[in-house]
Amino acid sequence: MDNYNYEALCEIIGQEVVVEDSQGNAVSLKLSDVNKGKIDGEEWEAFSVIYQGGERILYSSGNLHS
Repeated sequence: MDNYNYEALCEIIGQEVVVEDSQGNAVSLKLSDVNKGKIDGEEWEAFSVIYQGGERILYSSGNLHS
């Protein structure tokens, strides 16, 4: 996803997306919810994204790429 931002993610809530870690491991998950963060402002966006999967999936700490 080229535009990983609050507005773009809100448009695809409920859809399946492929989430990949920095080692190239990928899984298809449902984008369940997107919530604005408390420190969201004009200089940057702060938000959280909740994904749901059908099986137990463990990722190490770090950033996930969608």
